[in-house]
Amino acid sequence: DVADNYINTLNRAATVLEGKSKVYDMIIPTSMGITLPQSVRDTVKSSDQKSAIDYMYSKMIPAVSRVDCYGKLMSKRDEYIYFRTDHHWTHQGAYYAYVALGKVAGFTPRQKSEFESGQWDNFVGSMYTYISSYPQSSVLKNNPDTVYYWKPTADCTTYYYNDTNLRNGQLMGTICKVSESVDNKYLTFMGGDHPIAIVETDTQGPTILVIKESYGNALISWLTNHYSKIILIDPRQYYSKNSDIDLAAFAQEQGVNQCLVVNYPMMLNSDGYTSLLERLIK
Repeated sequence: DVADNYINTLNRAATVLEGKSKVYDMIIPTSMGITLPQSVRDTVKSSDQKSAIDYMYSKMIPAVSRVDCYGKLMSKRDEYIYFRTDHHWTHQGAYYAYVALGKVAGFTPRQKSEFESGQWDNFVGSMYTYISSYPQSSVLKNNPDTVYYWKPTADCTTYYYNDTNLRNGQLMGTICKVSESVDNKYLTFMGGDHPIAIVETDTQGPTILVIKESYGNALISWLTNHYSKIILIDPRQYYSKNSDIDLAAFAQEQGVNQCLVVNYPMMLNSDGYTSLLERLIK
């Protein structure tokens, strides 16, 4: 039922934005759906994320363009595309989703070698936090992750806002770096979650609206060489501060050409989150 609500919401988005913005849907599998060995998957009776994604994509109207992240990530499953100690994907994992998006959105992805890279060592993330009171958590703590990141080559100016009035924005100097004093190094990507963020670049390209949760943050820097403006809305953060908005009117006001909805399965199994999407896309 929750999946059907999500499907109906995406179909409605494509309908209300018809003639204004092309709608893309990107469902990102978690590490359990990609890297978990089949023998373990069978033993623990893990849910089949591919079947769930295929079901949702099969019920979406043709006006919704589906991005095949699953196939691309599965083909790269032996690479470092998910953290071990955190529930998110890595920046490299997000890169492959960016490549998959390029196939349907019509742009040619840049090579990672074209970007300046950096890294944070000894990152221990959310999966450790969730189980830190258990003795087994030491396994994660003693096997930390490395957060690799690639900086945009486009010049970017990024502001965060609390609402669609876009007043009193907070300037952020870069979208792919975080202070060394910050423990959660996944905040390297977009500085975390905000109600609305707008990234303006020196790229000559269309404007894209990205409706996302935290998985989407690692994707944004890869898009900066293809879009002149990237607008992000996080429904969880937006509705913690605001009432409903007219998404179609806002998209038209901002000159949005494309709308990308990015989510991972845990969010799509949440009545609370899908109800926020429904409120956003009326």
